[in-house]
Parts: sequence; structure tokens; C-alpha cells
Amino acid sequence: MMPSDLLKLQKLEKEKELKDLQYVRISNSLLECFVIKKNIIAIKIVLFLSMKAKSFVLSSSDLTSLEFSLNDLISTIKSDRKTVLKNLSKIQETCISFITPRSESGAFAYEESITVIPYLRVTTGKDLIQIKVFNKILDLIKDVENRFTIINASNLVQLKNVNTIKMLGLIKIIDGYSKGYARKKTYTLEELNLLFGTNYTRFKDFERKILIPVQDEINQESKLTFFYDFNFEQVGLGRPKIKELVIYLKNNEARQLKLF
Repeated sequence: MMPSDLLKLQKLEKEKELKDLQYVRISNSLLECFVIKKNIIAIKIVLFLSMKAKSFVLSSSDLTSLEFSLNDLISTIKSDRKTVLKNLSKIQETCISFITPRSESGAFAYEESITVIPYLRVTTGKDLIQIKVFNKILDLIKDVENRFTIINASNLVQLKNVNTIKMLGLIKIIDGYSKGYARKKTYTLEELNLLFGTNYTRFKDFERKILIPVQDEINQESKLTFFYDFNFEQVGLGRPKIKELVIYLKNNEARQLKLF
């Protein structure tokens, strides 16, 4: 291989790594805002709405009114009435920003801030919730399953750990590599902190708080899972220091297959 070809290959590999980092930062901004907040119930409520999105008919005005069963929501996301209503209120406090760039004609760029659920009505004694949502938000809800392609939304709502969603993103990226490559990927602690929104200073803390619980949940639910190892480097005369984490994929055929 010529030196110029090697440089091109290295450049392409670096570009792919950057795209991987962006992909794991969920492409749908509505989901991403709740992943950042580590609000798993809010994520599941958005996913529930995305599952119902085919029946949504957008209003000709900016706001569309939607009605759905509270018991259906509770049953689907495996929660309870108090928790669901509390998190619906939290979603009401969440805003999404839409940025319109400057047009070719020279019109000014502008930014809009829109509340995710500006109106919520829960009828006491009835199995009914009514919400009003801006059509721009509804477009994001409808786009959840298209953009967030890691797993089906109806399966994703069964997960309990928000970090599992991030790890599933990594698994699908590694699984999507060329068949000529081993199904593994190496990450520094800095990269892992970026992907998971954490700030751990030791690999062992990341392992205890993130890797072990996420691995346990994925092992129970998925036909495609992972195991991991560490690469070490010798620093001075002391014990070798962990340099990188290596994630390997493996099939999980012995489990009940629910995901992918």
C-alpha cells in the first residue's frame, strides 16, 4: 500500500469514528434531550407516542390535539399512574429549539423554543389523557422510529436503564462494520465519557456503574450482546495502567429473543 493510500484510509477511518460518535448521540433531538437528562420514563412516553403516531392527524393550525388511554400508556411502559403523571409534568417543562438558517435570499436566521407538551388534561375518574402538541414536535415524535433505528420502539420501552440505550447504539455500530473486520471496538475513557455523558476518572468506576448493569440487562433481553476486556500500558515501575476498553460482540442465542 502506498503512503498516500494509507493516509486516505486513516482519514476515512477517523471520519467514520466521528460519525459513530454522532450516531450514538441519538439523531432524534426529542429523544436526545431526555437521554441527556437520564429520564427513562420520559423516553418511554415519547416512544409510546411514536408507536401511536400513525393514527395522528396533524391540525391545520400550529397545535394538534391528541387523546389516548392512560391505562394503555401505563401498561405499555410498565409504570404506574403517579410516575407517569409526574413525568408528563416534567415533559411539559422541557423545550426544544428549532434553528432556521439564513436563506439564500438573505432573510434573517432565527431560533424558536417550543415546549414539548404545552397543554395537558387528565380527566379524574376516566381513563383518558388529552394533550396539545405543536406540529413541529409531532414531526419529531413521528420520526423517532425512522431516525432511532437501533431497535423497535415497542421493544425499547421494556428497558430499565437509559445507559442501555447508548450501549445498544454502540453494539449496532460495531455490528455494522465490514465483514472483514472483527466485531470489536476500542475506546478511551475520554471517548466513553463523551458517549455516555459521564465524567469518570477511572475505568473501574465506569465498569461498575455503567458496563456491568448495562451488560446484565442486554444479556437478559437481546440476541446480540457484548463482552469486554481492557488494554494496559506500563507506566513507571508500578502496576500497569488501564489504557483502553475493548468491546467485543457475541451472539446470545440462549436467551429469549426480544430485541433486534
